[in-house]
Amino acid sequence: MTSRETGLTDERRHFSTYYFANIVCNVLRDPFPYIRNLDGFWGSEFVTRFSEPFPKWSALHAFIEFVVTDLLFEEDGKSVGDSGKPPKLWVEYAADFYGIENIDFKTWLSEAREPSHVCCDDDVYDFYSELQVAGEEYENLISEIVDDAFSVLFSHRSLLLDLNEGISGGITDLDAPQSDPDFGHLFTPKGRLKRAHVPEWASRAVFYRDRGRCVLCDKDLTGLLSPDFSRHMDHIVALANGGINDVTNLQLLCEACNLQKLHFRSSTRDKLQPWYERP
Repeated sequence: MTSRETGLTDERRHFSTYYFANIVCNVLRDPFPYIRNLDGFWGSEFVTRFSEPFPKWSALHAFIEFVVTDLLFEEDGKSVGDSGKPPKLWVEYAADFYGIENIDFKTWLSEAREPSHVCCDDDVYDFYSELQVAGEEYENLISEIVDDAFSVLFSHRSLLLDLNEGISGGITDLDAPQSDPDFGHLFTPKGRLKRAHVPEWASRAVFYRDRGRCVLCDKDLTGLLSPDFSRHMDHIVALANGGINDVTNLQLLCEACNLQKLHFRSSTRDKLQPWYERP
């Protein structure tokens, strides 16, 4: 029986989906304590990371991956302390939870170091370096964590607004992105991304996430209750404001709300639709 089936009664419960989702949420809502770490995400590769329209590895997937890998590395990197004894690392607990084998720090240490070696922080860094370079198990672990956290966070539109406003700041700060030989054709002369066709998979994902209702006025857009169900896929952060063509930057609006929403406003709502009506 897995730890999920037993209700996570041991310390591996800390690596559940909601644990990682909560960390990502905290970083987006209050980024200042993490600003040094976040420079690695916000501060580089904006053109290559966010220019291509509607990748299935969305901006939220990329952000979750960055936060989770940085978190595991930072926490494990200071776990040895003065004891000199090899601790069980966070990444090992996470691997246990997801049922991924061959991520074992003590075994690696016994094979990579002399028997008389005293464990230190550098050993942890070396262990992670090997995991990241040649560790298929590590890639699978991160992929599992990211997919699970995404499934929770994708429904929180205000969190997606925070993410996309952070990205838009990087887009607007780009220096002449249209001159880039690989991605320049995706930008307007003003340095903003051009509007791209929303693929069917993204449209369906947003429609079902928003339960077929206008995010702002709650109008039914399924066509089941009213024949007037003109649907609009709206960019939460407008392209004119540095928004990106990404599934996390889309929301479902009715025609009236979409036309009333000014291009310089970034707005959404986190109201959740009930699964069924109560008497």
